[in-house]
Amino acid sequence: MNHPSVVFDALARAPPTPIALAMHGDSLLALRTPAGEPYLSRIRSLYLDCRAVRDRDMRPFFELNFPSVQTLRIELHCALTALPANIAAESPARFPKLISLGTSCAGFPLAWVGPSLRMLDISCKGKETQTDLGVRKMHCQCPFSVSKLYGTLGRCPDLEYLSLNTCLPSPRRDPDANSPGLAHHPSSPRLDRLVLVRIADRLDRVRPFLEPFMTIAHRVKELVICTKSPYDDLLGFLPAANRPDSISVIDQVRITVCHPAPDFVHVVQGLAKDADGASRTVLKVHSNAAVPCNSDLDLQRLFRGFAPTFLPTVLVDLGVTLGKPVPSGQSEAWVWLFRHFPKIEYLSLDSASSRDLFAALAQEDVAPALRNLKLSVVLTGAEDWVAEYEEAVSALETRASRGLTLGSLRYRPKVKRGTGELPPPMPTSYVQRIQAVVGQVTMSAPYYTH
Repeated sequence: MNHPSVVFDALARAPPTPIALAMHGDSLLALRTPAGEPYLSRIRSLYLDCRAVRDRDMRPFFELNFPSVQTLRIELHCALTALPANIAAESPARFPKLISLGTSCAGFPLAWVGPSLRMLDISCKGKETQTDLGVRKMHCQCPFSVSKLYGTLGRCPDLEYLSLNTCLPSPRRDPDANSPGLAHHPSSPRLDRLVLVRIADRLDRVRPFLEPFMTIAHRVKELVICTKSPYDDLLGFLPAANRPDSISVIDQVRITVCHPAPDFVHVVQGLAKDADGASRTVLKVHSNAAVPCNSDLDLQRLFRGFAPTFLPTVLVDLGVTLGKPVPSGQSEAWVWLFRHFPKIEYLSLDSASSRDLFAALAQEDVAPALRNLKLSVVLTGAEDWVAEYEEAVSALETRASRGLTLGSLRYRPKVKRGTGELPPPMPTSYVQRIQAVVGQVTMSAPYYTH
């Protein structure tokens, strides 16, 4: 916080409303003074940063009383922080009204978890900090195990939000990490009110953790995973059994691979409709496994990798974004996908080419329910334009001859900036042929993209 005297003076002149306080560890002593103590009972939200060298003495914190704190976030490097000798005696009594707890340490802060808690965020991800040996990336040094996590969760049965960031135990070091028996133990918690679970960790830790965990959290409405799954096995870590009940109602899937993003190059998102018709995210997977993007994309491996997670009788809306050119001649992969999901009505594709897609759609017994198609295609030259247009129009005419007409088609051609001039709009002859077999046609003018 700012200079304590300035803050206390401002609080003295303000109405006696709840206080949200953000401070560093070196300001703790100011709260122990006669000027600071009158405001402790008004603090509802507290953010405490004890990572810097000057902030690492937390002992004054344990001499203060925060009876009204509901939201607490503490950042520290536990191996370097000065703590009281009786730290093991900590309990939920220190924060009796605590609703939300965020911590970078999986040690003593978890002792504060009690029945009132609704949100728990444990983030042991290393952050750079200044030490006596220079700038280092620090990680939580407290022993953490699945049994310890279950014990913590057992004290907050009404938990609604859980986030675990790089704190899952290694299966090699924790015998309970992949033990299904622990989750089935009579004393294991039942997290029936859990709405959202976020997990970010190594693939070899996520995979063994999820299956037993889902037996106590199978009613979770949204699952978000950040890991390094390869593009052809993005959902391979999901348990074969004990999957969240909500996955069975996913009717919309968005998949992006090899996206030129700094954080996550692959994303899978599964959505479902609520009672009011609005779509909500049920499953979201982020992966920063960039290595496979250096080689050709195999659509068959991509599709077979994510398809088994979703029910063929439920999925009706699919969006695919391919962030790098795909070798041609892979129409059979699209055929397999459409026959696996025969009820797809809405399809969107953002790719360097749509020729294999239309080659698949021209075959018999492919995508019988498809009614709406949205395309964003990268064109590279005059011959490319003609081939794309001809393949698309011929396929649509072939489907129409079988009684399979589209209700709508949106087509957006684009050119990567610096690779050539913008092509002219689709020739009128092609547009007219499409309009003859499609209910509503929207043709955008070509534009540059990065």
